[in-house]
Parts: sequence; C-alpha cells; structure tokens
Amino acid sequence: MSVHLSLVFPGAAAHVPQLARELVARRIAVLRGPRSFELSDAQALLHLGAMTCDRVDYIVADASPTLESIEMAGAFFAGSGADTILAIGGGAVIDTAKGVRRIAACPHLCAADALRMRGGSTRRLPACIAVPTTAGTGSEVTPFATFYVGGVKHSVDHPDAMPDRAVVDARLTGSLDARQTACSGVDAICHGIESMWSRAATTESITYASDALTLCGRYLGDAIREGDANARAAVMYAAHLSGRAIAITRTTAAHALSYALTARFGIPHGHAVGLFMGPVLAEHAREVHRGKGIAEYQETILARLALPNARTPRQRWEAQLREWGLPATLAEVGVPRSAYAELIAEVNLERLANHPVRLDLQHLLDAL
Repeated sequence: MSVHLSLVFPGAAAHVPQLARELVARRIAVLRGPRSFELSDAQALLHLGAMTCDRVDYIVADASPTLESIEMAGAFFAGSGADTILAIGGGAVIDTAKGVRRIAACPHLCAADALRMRGGSTRRLPACIAVPTTAGTGSEVTPFATFYVGGVKHSVDHPDAMPDRAVVDARLTGSLDARQTACSGVDAICHGIESMWSRAATTESITYASDALTLCGRYLGDAIREGDANARAAVMYAAHLSGRAIAITRTTAAHALSYALTARFGIPHGHAVGLFMGPVLAEHAREVHRGKGIAEYQETILARLALPNARTPRQRWEAQLREWGLPATLAEVGVPRSAYAELIAEVNLERLANHPVRLDLQHLLDAL
C-alpha cells in the first residue's frame, strides 16, 4: 500500500491520534528510538495521551538495523496483539517498522525470507504511521528499507514497505545538535543529487529533487549553525521531497559505496554518503551522460546548492562539508588507506547499477 496521506507542516504531529482513529487502530505498537523520543518531546507533540486505543512501546536500539534486531521487533509485535505500527524516530526506526510490517504479514515465512520477499503475504499488512524525527532519510515516503547481515547491507524494496501515513513536523527535530543536523541534511542533499542524475529519473522525480536541493542550499546552513525553526522546517520539507524523488528513482553510486563505511567504521549514514560524493563528482569529469558530459550535467545540479567557490566540483563539495562542520575525506574521519580497497570491494551492486555512467572503481579507489 502506498502513502495516500502525508501531513507536512509544523504542528502536523498533533494529528497522529486522529490518524490512528481513521485507521481504526485498536492497539498500537509505538516503535521509537532509545533517546530521540524523549529529546524530540514526541509524547507531547504527538498528543499521544489523547490516543483512544491501547498502546505498547518498543525501543529500537540499533542505529543500523540488522536482520536479528528486526526479527526481535517482529516477535514483539506478534506477541503484543497490536494491529497498527507508529514509528517515531530516524531512518533506523522507520526501516525497522517496515521490516516488522512485512514479517507480520508473512507468518509462514522466517524473517529472512519475509524481508527478502521470498514469498507472498498471507495476512493483511498492519497499518503503519511514520513520523520522522530527523530531516534526511525521507523514509516515511519510500517503499524500501535497509538492514544488515554480517555487516553487509541488504534492501527491502517492495510496495509493502511503504507506510500508510507520513507525518512530517519539523518541531520534532528541535533537539538535534549541529552535527546530527548536518549529517541528516547531507543525506537529503545526496538523495536529491543522485535522483536527478539517476537512470530512472522522470519529470516528477527531477521536480522533487531540484526543489529539495534549492531548499537545502538556502536553509541547511542556518539550520546547522543557528537551529532556526524556519530553516529546520524548510530542510525537513526538503528531506521529504528528496524521499519522494528516490522512491521513484532509487539511489546511485555515492549511496552504493557508503554502506560498508557505516557498517565498518560507524560513520553516520548521511555523512558516509557525503564522503563518497566528492570522489564521484571528480570521476564524472571523464564520463558522458545522455549525449553531454556528466560533468556539465552535474554543474546544473550543483548550481542549486550555491556551493563555495573552488576550482573543481569535488573541491567545492568538500569545502561545503567543512563549512557545515563535517570532515570531508576518509582520511579526515580516520579511515586508514589500507581499508579503502575493502570499502570499494563491498560496493552495493544494485544501487551502483542505477548510476548514469559506468564508473571505473579502480580509478575511484585511486582518487580516494
């Protein structure tokens, strides 16, 4: 089931009890992070005390969901008697909720087979309301989720993963510090960039992505430096738009390269993607895209971000990361050069195949 209602405005969170009633929720399982729920003041902002249905809570502790952690959450949901999921948190929480939803609809399958879509559902999908507390993943409007098995990234990519309702309220991001705001904002930007040059780009996805990049270019700096409420609202909306864009196109090389960096070195996802975006931009100087140089096309894309002045796109991108308070290279985050080849070798081939041009991974490795 696809999202057929998204509420995107400051104050939207207060409508969650009404949405639960409209979905005829009798017992709702609240999946939430170990700290974000309290820090975001979600209990008050979502008016959870006004819920007319029963409620049980489950804390999603893993920053990067694993098969085991999703299986545990699925077992909790199955034993709770809940019929509706309310996911309140960042991408890890919402991705976990998507996995739980799939497991609940496939009781005849083990968790691994359910998540890998090795069989159809035999029960009705539990309703799902997604409420992000970060401005970056856009997971509330995408039909896919990420989980790890032995440190290797796997994807759920199926309409069953799409939440029924998305509630996007920037007030829930008010407690994020500058680094968290920067990391999640960079994720939203990379979604926009990659969606625009994706092989699967459409007029609709390009509109979503280009608007998202313009908003991030104008407001992300203020959201990071000042925590300005209006800037946070703009970036939250941009992240939502980028989510809608990648729901159509999927991501490409920078995301494909990033997952091993997060799994092996604990680099936050958005920052990990940003660290690979610079080398990808540099590699594009040698490529051709739809009859014109990809370097020329990416200049059109990057112009929406108003990046700092520098000689090359990579230099401009890395200068911008530093202005936002983030290290800009693998060396700056302490990744030893001896690990670079393994990171490249663990590239996600599914996402890499969506890139507009064939990248020379050895050349990319040399450029790191």
